[in-house]
Amino acid sequence: MSLLLVAGFCVVAAWQAASWKLARLEAEKNQLQLRYLKSGIGGAVLDPATGKIHGAHMMGTQATAFYGQYRNHPIVSATVCLPVSEDMEILPRFEGLEVLQLEADGDHPPLAETDLEHLSNCKSLRSLFIRTPLTEDALSGLMNSSSLTSLELCDMEISRHMLLELEKLPSLQSLTIKANLPDGAVERLTAALPNCQIMIEGPESDLVVGGPADPGGF
Repeated sequence: MSLLLVAGFCVVAAWQAASWKLARLEAEKNQLQLRYLKSGIGGAVLDPATGKIHGAHMMGTQATAFYGQYRNHPIVSATVCLPVSEDMEILPRFEGLEVLQLEADGDHPPLAETDLEHLSNCKSLRSLFIRTPLTEDALSGLMNSSSLTSLELCDMEISRHMLLELEKLPSLQSLTIKANLPDGAVERLTAALPNCQIMIEGPESDLVVGGPADPGGF
């Protein structure tokens, strides 16, 4: 009988602990959403079951403050608008970051190779969407991003030098780039990246060449 009582007590205690944890996570979620409204960071969702944050949308200058407030919650996906070098330096601290979008509206200083090099330290990063100006050699910074499987380069012209840098990213399984490529560029890319599905965005229709099925990204 005493053993049954002890077992029953343990079950009740475990149930109470789980309930308290869920209640705490739900409270943190509500508090998180209120802080987003105050700080201007929107779109983020905290998963109560895992404690992970999805869809954090922030201006570049907010990245450091966001990390400081929510460092105990792994950030799985994020969008950084108008990023600068200081923002790129903080991103590797976002533990668990899998999907990242870099966006800029209008005139904005281009990101350089040293900026994108920081993403090589984001060991879980698999999908990267770039809609911000890049310097000619910026893509060289991704050469050591071994976990990166999906890359989208939108609203930007791709030069011959940038194509050479793309050919050095063998981990890619999905690549999306703009049309108006130099002659022979498609053939070179498919030869250099045999395991990558390449989508070339055209003004009227998109062209998909080479590689396996799209592993999923944005």
